[in-house]
Order: sequence, then C-alpha cells, then structure tokens
Amino acid sequence: MLAQRRITTLHSLAGLALLATLSAPVHTQVPGTPELETFQIDAQVQDLGAFADLLETWDKAPFEVLTLDLGPRSEADGKRLLKASLRSPDRTALVLGSKDAKGIWFTRVQSIVPETGPAPFVAPVKDPVTGRHNLTFSQLDFGPDAEEGEIAVRPEIIALDGEEVSIEGYMIPLQWEEKQVTELMLVAHLAECCFGGAPNYDEWIHVRAPKGKPIDYLPYEPIRIQGKLELPTVPPNKQDPDFDVAYRLIDASN
Repeated sequence: MLAQRRITTLHSLAGLALLATLSAPVHTQVPGTPELETFQIDAQVQDLGAFADLLETWDKAPFEVLTLDLGPRSEADGKRLLKASLRSPDRTALVLGSKDAKGIWFTRVQSIVPETGPAPFVAPVKDPVTGRHNLTFSQLDFGPDAEEGEIAVRPEIIALDGEEVSIEGYMIPLQWEEKQVTELMLVAHLAECCFGGAPNYDEWIHVRAPKGKPIDYLPYEPIRIQGKLELPTVPPNKQDPDFDVAYRLIDASN
C-alpha cells in the first residue's frame, strides 16, 4: 500500500525527499467499512520514526487518510506539527486505530460538517414496553443557533426533565466502588477525553448510580444507560455548584 511505501522511504531517507510528497493523498480505505465521516486532525510528532509508526498504524485501520502535512521541526521543543484529514466511522475508531503510535500528541480532532448542513432534528420516541424515552446524542445537540460555550437545551428535551430515559455512549469513570463505577461521564465519542480536549456540554452526560448499586465498568465499548433525566441549568432547577452540567442521569443503571 502507498502508506507502507512511505514508511520505507522514511526509514531509508530520513527526511527531505519524503517531506516534498506529504501533501499527496494516502488511500487506505478498507472495503466493506461503514459510512465514513471526515475529521481534521492536528498533532505534534516527536520525530520521523514516530510519524512512520503512525502511518503504519493508520495503514491497517478501517478509515482512509485524505491528506497529510508534516511541518518543520520546532526550535522550541524539537517536535513537528502534523495536520491531516481522515475519513473514519467515528472518533472512537480514530482513537483505537491510533493507540499504538508512540511519540504522537493529538491536540485537535474536529469533525468537518458536510456542506449539506446538519440532519433535521428527530424528536425522542417513548418505548411502549419500558416506558422510557430512547435518546441519542444527536438529539441532545444544542443546534446550529447555539453560541459557543452556551448551554441551550432544546425545548423537546426540556419537556423530558424528570422523565425516565435511555441513551447509549462511552463511559469515563469518575467515582469507583471497588471495581465498579458509581459516578461517570457518558460521552458521545470516546475521543473527546482521549485526545486531551474537553467535550462540549451537549456531548456528555453526568451519570450517578443509586447508592449500593454501582455500574459495571466497560472500557472502549458502547454502553446503554437508563435513568431519570435532570437538567441542572434549566429553571427552576439550581445551577450545579461544582461544574457546569447540561444533562444528568440519576438512579442510573445499565
């Protein structure tokens, strides 16, 4: 594959001839993969060997690399700035697909929204069997009119304040009880915390299990959580005194 040939070039030439070709596309798409979403990635690279390792990891992953641009070595810390655009099934695939690369510090993973704009909002549906409203993180999105840093819960979600809901995401433990979790962040994308950037208010939920009933820890796997929805910032609820939370589930279980 093209990426494998680049790795060989890196090890043999160690630099200048390779850098002239880094902006060319690298196609590593695997047949039969899910629909891919485009992401822009910024990272710092320790050296050319680390960059070679990253290319080798990407070459085996279920996404395609569209563009690569490796900048010159920084005089301050000796690292190089890497900019890349990739198409991946989701951010979690990017995390797991890149986890074996050493000497790489990811500073930004940003989804590139298609020119067609976001999909129309679809209201939550109540499950007639469980009585819970089945939510998705796309329904918790504040929408295109929300200002950056603003908590702007949709009216359709405000109507569910105090209702039993169910939602799927990835868990980031906050409090433990032996090997189980009593308090956690449920995030839309595991990469939100793995790449060092905090998720937006509408990309995570603060989850609390009832006393004496902790939740099993499932790392790197999607988990469905059900519980009572609370909206701490929506009147007449009181603003959380410790940290800003748009969404919370209490008495939660899986």
